[in-house]
Amino acid sequence: MVGVSALATCIAISVIVAVAHGAGDNLTTASPTGRASTPEDPSTSPLPMGQVRSRQRLPVLSYATAVTAPILISLAALSWSTSDFQKLLVPAQVLAVLLVRAALCMAGRSACRAPACPTPMELAERARQLETATPGTFPHHEIVRDYLYPRKLSRDAGSGSARDIWAACLAFHAKRHLLGVLPAATVWKKADPCLICFDNMNGKLARRLNCTRRHTFHKACIDRWAISCPICKQPPM
Repeated sequence: MVGVSALATCIAISVIVAVAHGAGDNLTTASPTGRASTPEDPSTSPLPMGQVRSRQRLPVLSYATAVTAPILISLAALSWSTSDFQKLLVPAQVLAVLLVRAALCMAGRSACRAPACPTPMELAERARQLETATPGTFPHHEIVRDYLYPRKLSRDAGSGSARDIWAACLAFHAKRHLLGVLPAATVWKKADPCLICFDNMNGKLARRLNCTRRHTFHKACIDRWAISCPICKQPPM
């Protein structure tokens, strides 16, 4: 009876481990559309490449299957011929159960991974889409650089959302981009003073806006005014 019990325990544990191993190999990722996409075909998933879960191979389960099953089978077979091994059956069964439980816990932890943060390549792709909708050129590398750094600072400080910082960075670079296409020249004739600093513009580089009155300001004044706070002169971020 002891040998039959050990053999039945061995078969049950082997079946549990095999089923858990198959479930771990066939992990799927739910998409926002409600359909599940397999990790082996990331192109079918609407999520970015960095957020698609990779296939989780579970070597711990394979190891547990290869180790516990032969041990229990051997002990069950030997228990038929001698009674000395009957004393080892209970410790062996307990050890096998502990190994399987540890393997299942590790499998569950490895299968539940948090979505990855946007990569620089994904941010560059967003900048490329913005460039398509914006005339002229757009600074891809500067957007990625200036977005990642304040985003890191925000996450370290625990305040603000990444979307707000992203919007502020885009607004900052969009204003600077639009100012860059406005005409700028050195004024050598008598002109009205700069309405920002109230200083004379003769002999200084000035920028003219495309407004109805064609107002002209010092280039340094209007650039700093447009991309910073008019009162404290701090960046909008």
